Amino acid sequence: MAELVLLSFDRAEIAALHKQSVNGEPEAVRFFQNLWADYRDQSLDCFLCDREIPEAEFPPICCIVGDIADPTKAIGCPLCERCRDLPQMVRWNRCMKMLRQMHRAKTGKDFHYVFSPLNRQPHPSPSRRRGRC
Repeated sequence: MAELVLLSFDRAEIAALHKQSVNGEPEAVRFFQNLWADYRDQSLDCFLCDREIPEAEFPPICCIVGDIADPTKAIGCPLCERCRDLPQMVRWNRCMKMLRQMHRAKTGKDFHYVFSPLNRQPHPSPSRRRGRC
């Protein structure tokens, strides 16, 4: 029977590794390729759709989101290829919806969950957008 496995990371450390892997640093790329290696012998569920991730899709895609209880931590969630191929905004919306439900189940309270994706580019300030007069 498949189970949902969530990995816990230090937020600053995983953000730095993500940035390095995007820039093509071999050690960081290898880290993400081997992230789920310990779970190869067991069936994993997708975080978003609860579908069992087939062995042909191994290793699963890792979605990294902020931890509910600790802002210095991040959670690595496995995603199947179908959920990976969703538009980015739909994928983030479903992740936040799931995290809100997890928080409500844990504390009994609603939580307004806000996060910044790891590779988000800052918006230019309003003065730059309008140009200088």
